[in-house]
Amino acid sequence: MSMSASDIVLGYICPSLGAVIAICTCAAPIKAASDSLKKRSLGDVNPTPWVFMTGNSFGWICYSFVTKDYFVLVSNAPGFVISLWLNSIAIKLEPMNEFEHHRDGSKPNYVPLEREIDQSILHDSPLSHPVEVTSEEKPNITPNLDKVSMIGFHEKKFISIVAVWFAIMWYAAFPAHRTLDDMKAIIGIGVNCNLIFFFGSPLSTMFSVIRSKDSSSIDFRTMIMNTFCSAFWTLYGSYKSDILIALPNGIGILFGLCQALLYCIFPRAADAAEALISESMTDASSIDSYLGEDVERSDKKGE
Repeated sequence: MSMSASDIVLGYICPSLGAVIAICTCAAPIKAASDSLKKRSLGDVNPTPWVFMTGNSFGWICYSFVTKDYFVLVSNAPGFVISLWLNSIAIKLEPMNEFEHHRDGSKPNYVPLEREIDQSILHDSPLSHPVEVTSEEKPNITPNLDKVSMIGFHEKKFISIVAVWFAIMWYAAFPAHRTLDDMKAIIGIGVNCNLIFFFGSPLSTMFSVIRSKDSSSIDFRTMIMNTFCSAFWTLYGSYKSDILIALPNGIGILFGLCQALLYCIFPRAADAAEALISESMTDASSIDSYLGEDVERSDKKGE
């Protein structure tokens, strides 16, 4: 039986493109995580979305096993592996951040890897000799270990999301009366509940843009990728008559279009400042040109 052009586009091309974009989106935080690992500090990086990335990817992988949908599996398996790596970095670095926070106001005790000093350079220099410091001059760098948790907050969140998904899988698979449709519905609803936390991020971003009238917090490339990814999966979900795939991605399209509208309405602060500087330089050039012409006219009159 030959397939029509619409079957090929909706049934194969759309999910394939959606899978590629989904993998690229999951790989986007790798650079920030690598930089944090080099600095040995999370800094301003928010690792909480990585927890829900794990739950989201794991849920869709389970959904693909039930529905036997290899497009869903391929698009989420790499993201699941990446999320485990991202969370492992956050779990490693969080205690270090907490330790530094409780060092009673002292400076961080870590040195970025790329800025570690070769001690041989300091050999025979005045800095290599010990300097006596009185007890009054010595800073208090003793950390308050009672305030440092043995299990970090991010670690608790990661364990919680894993425990929740094991509970969902038990509820979906182990009762004897469960059918494949029941399992599909339970896992699909669980995944979509997990997506609510992902939707919270663009919502908070949009409210921030409206409040500040500045679209700097909207990353243009991420916005485009997420919108196209949602569009491809919405088309695929509609083609498969799978509302659990089509509905959340349809909402993703709506959020993407709203962000694009805000991006067009409110200029980025950096772009606005650059335009203002350019306009000021243009005005200054015009004034200089006018003054130069005026001086030339004065010189001609003097001659």
